[in-house]
Amino acid sequence: EPFFSTKGEKGTGLGLSTVYGIVRQHGGIVNVESEIGVGSTFRVFLPLSEKNISPSPETEKLIISGGTDTLLVVEDSDEVREIAVTALKRFGYTVLEASCGSDALTIIREKGTAVDLMLTDVIMPGISLEELHREALALVPGLKVLYMSGYSDNNIKRNGQTGKAVPFISKPFSLSDLASSVKAVLEEAL
Repeated sequence: EPFFSTKGEKGTGLGLSTVYGIVRQHGGIVNVESEIGVGSTFRVFLPLSEKNISPSPETEKLIISGGTDTLLVVEDSDEVREIAVTALKRFGYTVLEASCGSDALTIIREKGTAVDLMLTDVIMPGISLEELHREALALVPGLKVLYMSGYSDNNIKRNGQTGKAVPFISKPFSLSDLASSVKAVLEEAL
């Protein structure tokens, strides 16, 4: 198999195949050099664009119309968590972060109703998603939750991770998709 995971249950192991697919869709190539005992070097080559690209009005609207809510990002991957936290702060949100479910519950206990939305990865070490969701809602009734995962929405539902349709964003996501998903969940009626 050309793509596999060395992370076990922690991740999908599809990061390289996702990058390769995105690069190829944009007319680029990925060059890989690997040497035993030295390591691997990946070079991504993308075609030069002659166009002057500026943000679309939709993206600018999202940037301008961010929020003032407090969000809790729960993600065990430091890199993904950092990207999400940085982006959401740029959109005007107050952002708290946790690397696992038990840390998220500790933050919710400390902040209480000050947390408006929890953006959480579906598959993480430690407590289960169901336990995190149940305990978070017990602490903050009406807490809004947005799930994210590298697995498909249907795969999550099939595996019993959620009992009903839930707000979901698939990784990898664009920053505008993240902002619009967060905004949509925050604005939905309870």
